[in-house]
Amino acid sequence: DRMDVTLGLRYTQDDKKATILDATPNWVESESWSKFSPTGTVSYRFSDYVNGFFKVATGYNAGSFPVRAGNQTAFSLAADEETVIDYELGLKSELFDNRLRLNVAGFWYDYKDMQVNDFQAGATILRNAGTATVRGIELEGTARLTEALTVGLDYGYLDFKYDEFVVGGVDLSSEAKPAFAPKNTLHGSITYIWPLQLGELKARIDATYTDEYHFNPLLYKHDAADSHTLVDARIRWTDIPLPAGSLELAVWGQNLTDEVYRDFGTDFGELGFSTNTFGDLRTWGVDFIYTY
Repeated sequence: DRMDVTLGLRYTQDDKKATILDATPNWVESESWSKFSPTGTVSYRFSDYVNGFFKVATGYNAGSFPVRAGNQTAFSLAADEETVIDYELGLKSELFDNRLRLNVAGFWYDYKDMQVNDFQAGATILRNAGTATVRGIELEGTARLTEALTVGLDYGYLDFKYDEFVVGGVDLSSEAKPAFAPKNTLHGSITYIWPLQLGELKARIDATYTDEYHFNPLLYKHDAADSHTLVDARIRWTDIPLPAGSLELAVWGQNLTDEVYRDFGTDFGELGFSTNTFGDLRTWGVDFIYTY
């Protein structure tokens, strides 16, 4: 009774056709992809409060065409399908009369023909990078210290490595950097609740740290997101009774430290410059929500 085994099988077929109508003659590309994706999970209940699991799953992304390409050469550079095998091992627990939640999980992803963004033939396209190994650990903890006070702490570690990254017949895996893959992330939160005669007052503050990361595996000389910490806060007065419903009032702020950070960029390589978008600076607001 302590062990459960779950098996699954999925079949996917994708038929895609892309046509650029404002070209004369029209540019047309078509392709089909299909894949069987099996999944298996073994879970074990060590007690009423602690569960363990081991999972093996396969995933698949169909190929695609760069429909926003500005020339036919770039438009013809279709990406092939991407496949992954996912191994996960973890524990989930609810302790001390559900006042403490602790979860831990480790994962290992094996990618084949991994799809990545690249800048080729004057356009941003999706291409296949070869093979990659992604390993990591995720820790999650939530503690209800009192009836009113709850704290949370989450940590993630990511080790991303390209095993093969072939461009023009040359393996550039030693130079390629993972895109949107910070090595360390950390998130903490504090929530406090005050019961009132009219509704409930809840205050919450969140802080999130993110390591440096890149936007493109090869074009990163002029562009990257620096490590940064964002602090958000919110105070809510909920369940305010009204004759025909209830009212919620909230005051909130995001990026309270006014951190300047990139959240996306395109590096144009040998042209010597990049374009970037930045995350929102300090933002605040007031919400009025009426429910009837």
